[in-house]
Amino acid sequence: MSIHCNSIYNRIKPILRLLPLAAILTCMAIIPASGIAKVRSIALLGDSLTWLGGDSCTNPSGWSHYLRESGLADNIEVFARSGATWTNTPESRPDTEAYSEILHPDNVIFNQILRLGKRIEDPGHEAPEIIIIMAGTNDAWFSDRFPMIFAENETTDTICVSDPAKVTTLSGSVALGCRMLKEMAPECSILIVTPPENAKVSAEAIHHVSDIIEGAALRNGVKVARADRECGITHDSEATSPLFTYDGVHTNPEGARIVADYILSQLTNDN
Repeated sequence: MSIHCNSIYNRIKPILRLLPLAAILTCMAIIPASGIAKVRSIALLGDSLTWLGGDSCTNPSGWSHYLRESGLADNIEVFARSGATWTNTPESRPDTEAYSEILHPDNVIFNQILRLGKRIEDPGHEAPEIIIIMAGTNDAWFSDRFPMIFAENETTDTICVSDPAKVTTLSGSVALGCRMLKEMAPECSILIVTPPENAKVSAEAIHHVSDIIEGAALRNGVKVARADRECGITHDSEATSPLFTYDGVHTNPEGARIVADYILSQLTNDN
């Protein structure tokens, strides 16, 4: 499965903006039937922008809710956590059991990937057909707490996958995560989504982090969707008069629909 813009979506996008919620969900439900074959399962990893929909994807302020409503997958499993970052720290440790909703050395995508791997190994479970990761907002927002975040790329070839503390740059953390995912689910389609702009962090900071995420992912053969530049949520609009967030960062239902529309537009079944 390769991941790129869906021409069907691009044709109907202007219409979606004019429709009420019920009609939007109806149109979204058509997309899988028209351009995306339905899959058994999707795994979602990320920070609060992903976790906002809840583990059951029923909160309409989270984009995962509209992904579920689209009918693309029979099952969506959420591994995301509020406060999560891509970037590991020297204090980060492998942990599949700890629970946190704030910035913490162990609240990293690395541990979400470990949890996903553990789930795949459970009897009766198998690898999801699609893995979507949206993270990076906290990396940009709290970059001053990660001294090595923007250091030069780290080579992960000889780094033990069980020790995130040895990979403490953003680019290295993303690269390591990509390598882990491709090893544990080699047949799975992986999409990394960069964070939308928001009112709390400059557009330049979000773009900088997103550029690094994109570069590390592409170098490791993982597709990237640039929500920071393409989904339509901007720093200027949210800082002046929020349209798509309820606090300048986290999406309201309209913002969540926009993000879901965008992510759906990136999924096609021709890999």
